[in-house]
Amino acid sequence: MVIMPKSKIISWNINGLKSWSETEGVFDFLKEQNPDIFCIQETRSSVDKIENEYNNICSEFPFQYYHFGERKGYSGTAIFSKIKPVNIVFGILNSDSEKVGNEGRVITLEFEDFFIINVYTPNSKFNTQISSATRLDYRINIWDKAFRLHLEKLKKSGKEIIVCGDMNVMERDIDLQNYDFYFKENPGFKEKVLQERNSFLSFLELGLIDIYRKLYPDKIAFSWVGPPALHLPSNRLDYFLVSKKIEEKTEDVKIISNQDGSDHFPISLTLNQKLSEKVCDDGDYEKILFPKKEEIQNSLF
Repeated sequence: MVIMPKSKIISWNINGLKSWSETEGVFDFLKEQNPDIFCIQETRSSVDKIENEYNNICSEFPFQYYHFGERKGYSGTAIFSKIKPVNIVFGILNSDSEKVGNEGRVITLEFEDFFIINVYTPNSKFNTQISSATRLDYRINIWDKAFRLHLEKLKKSGKEIIVCGDMNVMERDIDLQNYDFYFKENPGFKEKVLQERNSFLSFLELGLIDIYRKLYPDKIAFSWVGPPALHLPSNRLDYFLVSKKIEEKTEDVKIISNQDGSDHFPISLTLNQKLSEKVCDDGDYEKILFPKKEEIQNSLF
């Protein structure tokens, strides 16, 4: 029997690097899963903490890229890779080429044949007292539009695209554990969900595929469980969106719902061939990289 080479990407909203790294079993999980690329969201950390406290975390990944927000302890993303990228982009731009947001929500790595985009989409911040989402306008009309523009630019390169992360959207009704809770008892929340959903669909119009729903169109599974004390219904908020050729290479995508470490579960994408044959050579290691202010959105475009 011939064993075909495979690739694996794991994405996980870890809900804080400190608490996640102190949870028993998370590093054993990574060792067992052995991903080529590991993307995390909501690191809630900072450059000084990484340099002083977590500078050896996930040391099996020689290429590590962090993007932090200006507000310490909030948001943030990181990518750990065993494959050396040819380019790194921190952040996204709007149609006027202005940086959108200062919360460290997007990292894009360019490889020879594909891009991987790690994203932590802003929450629309629903306020039950006023039955309105206080950040919905920013989310829909500024953030999502800029992120779509980012994807459009990447698509023009002709390379394949993999988007992963916490996209803070429930694409279909089966992605909500309790339809009545959200839609019947909270009409303002229903409007928020529908606007987020319509905006999310604009990403799919670019030719990207929600690969979990493509493989499992009727499966009910959730990636966010919420704080137990609040007794909130669970949702599917975490996604892999892939271009057509990546879809054809996909062997499986999973929500790994038996893994502790966060209020989100990790999700994994397994491909039936290697993403790249160019892994790091001995000694071909980089130091941990953070963006300087002038490097937010470099010259990729």
